[in-house]
Amino acid sequence: MKLFRQAIKAEFKAINAQLGIHTIAELGRVFDGPLQAYRCEVSMSIEQWPKVYLLRIEARRYRGSSFSQARFVAWPYSAESATALADVLHDLGVVEAGLSGSGFTDRRSAFGRGMDRLLGTESLGEYRFTSVVDHDPPSVVKAELARVRGHAVVTLTQHRERYGLSMLHLPLEAFKPMRAALRRYVESADR
Repeated sequence: MKLFRQAIKAEFKAINAQLGIHTIAELGRVFDGPLQAYRCEVSMSIEQWPKVYLLRIEARRYRGSSFSQARFVAWPYSAESATALADVLHDLGVVEAGLSGSGFTDRRSAFGRGMDRLLGTESLGEYRFTSVVDHDPPSVVKAELARVRGHAVVTLTQHRERYGLSMLHLPLEAFKPMRAALRRYVESADR
């Protein structure tokens, strides 16, 4: 299975190169910890697409040796520089401090609030990222924070016009090491 995954990854890399998409920085695994009944690994990279830089966050969930699932969210954050990450760091900081409630708003309907109560989920609100820059197709990235069975879980959602929706679930604890990895990248690039 590992060889198959590596072959698929190599094929995607070749296709991306033909399209002018290159990985600028592989920040690697920045978090490995629990997410409810799963083990969650979070890795990050910075990609350059034609005319724009994107931050890619990938989460891989494991349950034992037989189940694994990978999802990613990537959004354009700068047209000028791969190290122009101040707005991204701000967004991730707002999410990291999400339990304080600042920056998050509750946009659910009465039906949504009722369903959450029925399912035992305590929604703590939603935050729309401000670091997303204009690019074709337009993207919207938001973080929804909830307490599920005592655990703070963040659902990152990216909606790209004409392409649909990408979502991934992350433990709130993953945001501190994510910000630290981006800060290290900026500091090392400035030298």
